[in-house]
Amino acid sequence: MTDPVITRAREAGCERDVLEAVTVVEADDKPAELDAFGSRVREGAQSVQAEAKNLWERIKEKGVETRDRAAAEAEQRRINGALGRPVTRVILDRGDRVILNVGEIITHRAIAMARTEGVLEILLDSVATGEPTFSEDYLRAPEPGRAALEGSQVPVQDRPPEVPRAEGGLDELVNEQADEDSRPGPDGPVRPR
Repeated sequence: MTDPVITRAREAGCERDVLEAVTVVEADDKPAELDAFGSRVREGAQSVQAEAKNLWERIKEKGVETRDRAAAEAEQRRINGALGRPVTRVILDRGDRVILNVGEIITHRAIAMARTEGVLEILLDSVATGEPTFSEDYLRAPEPGRAALEGSQVPVQDRPPEVPRAEGGLDELVNEQADEDSRPGPDGPVRPR
């Protein structure tokens, strides 16, 4: 077998057929050169096949690592977005014990408990995403500032009291503040409701 024959066989796409035809010759009829060439071709093909298999395995491993890392990063972004926000439903563990009640704030401890109990996905799907609203009365201090100009106090417009939302933790804080604001002062309630 000569190089021009191999080149023409390669161009015609029938290199394998030519190699098989050459190796079919009886062992007694093969010259030593041809036998050595056939052995080198087989060894080379096996080596290429083994390298290709190793390369494919490494590519698959890298793909799995990349996918796992991306999933972990996405979960961490969701956790970071959930921390400090209230939940919109009761989060129960597998024993039906309450991890967080409606309106309670998501904490690192709540995340760890939910992960341990296998309900982290439920917790992350139950994050309240709206921005909390506070009335102007809630945001104002009960007394004028010490550094304020005398008589510069802008009166707060009379509004009907807001109906508390049924989200627990934050509403309880607002209600406590409202109770504190309605305590009697020297001139009546600090802030009328």
